[in-house]
Amino acid sequence: DDKTYRPSATLLRLGAQTRRARVPERPVRSTVSNLAERTKQVVWFTVAERTIAVNLYKSVGTEGIQTFGREGKEVHLHCSAAGKAMLAVLPDDRIDAVVAERGLPAYTDHTTTDAEALRAELDTVRERGFARCDCETVENVRAVGAAVAIDDDTVGAITVGGPQSRLQGDYYESELPQLVVEHANELELRLKYQ
Repeated sequence: DDKTYRPSATLLRLGAQTRRARVPERPVRSTVSNLAERTKQVVWFTVAERTIAVNLYKSVGTEGIQTFGREGKEVHLHCSAAGKAMLAVLPDDRIDAVVAERGLPAYTDHTTTDAEALRAELDTVRERGFARCDCETVENVRAVGAAVAIDDDTVGAITVGGPQSRLQGDYYESELPQLVVEHANELELRLKYQ
C-alpha cells in the first residue's frame, strides 16, 4: 500500500541459481568448511566478475570474526587476497584493462594504489602461488588467498581472513599459505573430476 519497491524473495532463488551455475555448490562448500574448521577463521570462495571480486560462499570457523564481507559482497580485485590471486593469473593487458576501468581506490591506508607497485606484487604472487592482503580492505584484517583453476581457466579463489593479531609470524608467512594452497589444489581436483 505504501508504494515502496521491495525486492521479491524470487531474487534469492535467482541468486542461488546464478551461484550454482558458476561453480558446483557441494565441493566448494565442503572445501571452504574444511578450511574454516582447520584455521578457525573466516574462509571465502570468491569469483571475479569482469573487474570486481564477488564473495560466493563463506564458512566461519570457531574463532572467525565477521567483518563487512557478506556473500554477494563486491570489492575491487586489487585490494583483496582473492582478487590479487585471480589478477595474478591474468595476462598483463587484462590487468591493465581492469586498472583502467576500475582504478585502484584506497579502502584503507594500506591499500596498493599505484599500478607499478601492484604489478610488482602480482609478480610475487605468481612466483609463490598465493596472495596476501595486509589490512588493505579492512583495517586490522589480514588474509591469504590462492586462485582455483581448472585447465588454465580460473574459476575463483579461496581466502582465509582474520585479525592481524592472529595472522602473524610463521603462521601468516608460511603455515597459512600452505593450508590455503593445499585446499585450493584439492578444490581444483574436486571440480575437475566430479
